[in-house]
Amino acid sequence: MMSKVIVRCANSGGDVISKIAIDIDKIIKIKKGETVLIKPNICAPLPSSTGATTNPLLVEEVVKYVLGKSASPSIIESPIFAYDFEQSMKVTGILEISERYGIPLIDAQQGEKRKVEIGNGVVEIPEIAFECDTIINMPVLKTHVQTKVSLGIKNIAMGLSSIKGRHTQHTGNLDETLNEVTKSIIDKIRVTIIDGIVGMQGEGPTHGEPVKSNIILVGDNVASTDAVACKVMGINPADVGHIKFAGKLGLGSIELSEIEVVGEIPTLGFAIPPQEGSFIDRITTHPLASYIIRKTNLGLRTRTKPVLDKDLCDGCEICTKVCRTNALQPPEIDYSKCVGCLICLEVCPNHALKHESTLHKLFRLHR
Repeated sequence: MMSKVIVRCANSGGDVISKIAIDIDKIIKIKKGETVLIKPNICAPLPSSTGATTNPLLVEEVVKYVLGKSASPSIIESPIFAYDFEQSMKVTGILEISERYGIPLIDAQQGEKRKVEIGNGVVEIPEIAFECDTIINMPVLKTHVQTKVSLGIKNIAMGLSSIKGRHTQHTGNLDETLNEVTKSIIDKIRVTIIDGIVGMQGEGPTHGEPVKSNIILVGDNVASTDAVACKVMGINPADVGHIKFAGKLGLGSIELSEIEVVGEIPTLGFAIPPQEGSFIDRITTHPLASYIIRKTNLGLRTRTKPVLDKDLCDGCEICTKVCRTNALQPPEIDYSKCVGCLICLEVCPNHALKHESTLHKLFRLHR
C-alpha cells in the first residue's frame, strides 16, 4: 500500500496549525480510549522561533485533537543531556500545555525501559513506547551537523533513547542504528507531523539559522515523510545516509514516485551543514577504504571530528559535560578518545567547536 504524505503550505503558521486536525484525520483514525504518545522535538531550552524546537501551538492542537477523540494523550521527550528536562519543557511552552490540559509529561530518561539490540550493542527506550496504541511523531524541518537532516527517524531514535544508548548509536554505524531503534516501534508510529512553520538550516539542530516556511507535512510512514521533507529542503533523500538505509531496510519507500503526495512540494533550498562530504571524504569513509586505513594503522581517521577555536572558547566546559569519552579537555581534544558524535558542537554556546576540514582529517594523527 502506497504511503501518504500531506504537504500544507500557508501564508502564516496559524493557518497551517488550524488545519492539522483535518490532516491527521486523513491519515489515521484514533479510537476512544486509545493511549497516544506525542513526541515533539525539544532538544534544548530554545523557543520554536529559533527553528530548533517544535512549535508549542502545534503540539497543543494535536493534544486537543487527541482529547477530542476521547483518547488519552501523553507527551514524551528527552533533550540533549547537557540541558535540564524541566527547564527545556518550560522555555519551549510544553510544560504549560501539560499543566493546562492535565496530561502527563514524561522524561524519556526516567521510568521502565526495554532493551533493543542493535548492531554494536543495546539501546534502552521507554517501555511506554511499546505499550501505547499510537505514537504521534512531531519533529522539526531542519538540517543537522552530523546526519545532514534531523527529521522523523532521528527524532524517534535519539529522542527516546537512554543517554548511554545515544552514545552506543554514535559509536556504531549511525545510519544503521537509528533505523534499528526506529524499526522496533515502527508499528506504533502511525503518524509523523513535521513542523516547518519555522525550520532550521545550516548548523542544526541548535546553532543553525531559522527559516520561516509556514509548512507542515503529515504522513503515515516516517521514512516516506522524511523523504518528502528532504525534497522540500532541496536535498535528495538518497543522499542522506539514514534515510537511504531506511528505504533499504524496508521501513518505508523513499522514492517520491512511490509516495502519494497530497499538495505541492515547494523546494526551499535549505543551506546544508558545512561538513558536506568532499570527494576525499567519500573515499576515506567508504567501508573498504576505512577498513584498510584502520588495518594499516596510518593514523587517518574517517569520522569527522571537532576542532576548537581557542579565541572563541570562554572555558565554560559545557562540552566536557556531554562528552561521554572524556575526549574534551579545553583547549585540547584527545582524538584517540573522540568518537565523532559532534554533540559538543550542538551545545557550545559560543560556536567555538567546529567541524574539522578535510585536510585536518587527512593529516590528524592518532594520539
